[in-house]
Amino acid sequence: RELSDISIMKIFFIVSLLIAATLANEYIEKLETAAKACGLGGLGELRALEAKGEKTTVGSTLFCINKEIGIQDSNGIVKAEEVANHIRKTHQDKDVSVQNKIIENCDKPTGDSGVDKAYNLFLCIIKNLH
Repeated sequence: RELSDISIMKIFFIVSLLIAATLANEYIEKLETAAKACGLGGLGELRALEAKGEKTTVGSTLFCINKEIGIQDSNGIVKAEEVANHIRKTHQDKDVSVQNKIIENCDKPTGDSGVDKAYNLFLCIIKNLH
């Protein structure tokens, strides 16, 4: 018995979702590993620092994480393509138009240092999620 085109499309869609979920989980694990390499217990600890308003610690930790995952180089230069990849992987639950808005608004953060750029990128992403 042959599969209909609709059945094949359903199977393809389900397999695509499973692959996307696996890639997202792998990327989250990469972020957790980077956070630990930068002296944190994990990403949750970074969120706790941000909630306390510890901008200096958060900024330097974000800069470290961004270097670990390739968003920034050691000179603080932000790689726009890597920012876009990061947004697409960490915000897969958002509509593509929302992802594109974040990318468009946030892929060139300003700041006098790599730390400032890392922190401003973080703030920009949060601001544009809503």
